[in-house]
Amino acid sequence: MSVEADLVYEVENAAFAGTILGDHLPRDSFLAELDEVINHHALSFMLNGVTGRVMRCDATSAEAYAKGNVISVNVAGASRYVIVHELAHVLHGRTGRQGASHGAHWRAWYVWLTEVLYGGGYGDVLAQDFAVEGGLKVADISFPHVDGPLIEIDGSLVRNE
Repeated sequence: MSVEADLVYEVENAAFAGTILGDHLPRDSFLAELDEVINHHALSFMLNGVTGRVMRCDATSAEAYAKGNVISVNVAGASRYVIVHELAHVLHGRTGRQGASHGAHWRAWYVWLTEVLYGGGYGDVLAQDFAVEGGLKVADISFPHVDGPLIEIDGSLVRNE
C-alpha cells in the first residue's frame, strides 16, 4: 500500500468518526444500502452495471474493495463511508483513471459523491480534512449536477423525483 493511500484511510477514518458515515453496517445492511445507491435514478446514468457481493475473507482482509464494476464487502460488513469510497474507485476507473487510485482525481470523485449522497457538509469536511490533516490535494473537476442529498441522515433514501 502507498503512503498516499495510508493517509487517505487515516483522514477518512478521522473525518467520519462519530458520524452516520462512520457507522458500521452489517453485511446485509451494507449491501442493501449499496444496492439502493447504485439503483437510484439520479445516479443510474453513471452507475449502470455496478453490483455488490460478499467476499470471502480472513482476519487480514479489507472491509471492502472495488474491481471493475463489482464492489465486494467483507462478511463482517463495513463502515457506511466505504460505500462512497468504493463507488469513487468505480467512477474514477470509468472516467479514465487519471492519476493514482487514491490520488487527487479519485479524491475529487470521493468528495463529490459524499456530498451528493449524504449532504450535510460531509463532502466539504472530507475535502478540508484531506487538505489540512493529510496535505492531500483534491483535483478541481466539473461534475454533473445531481440534487442531493440522496440519503437522509437516518440512512433512508430520499427520492428526489
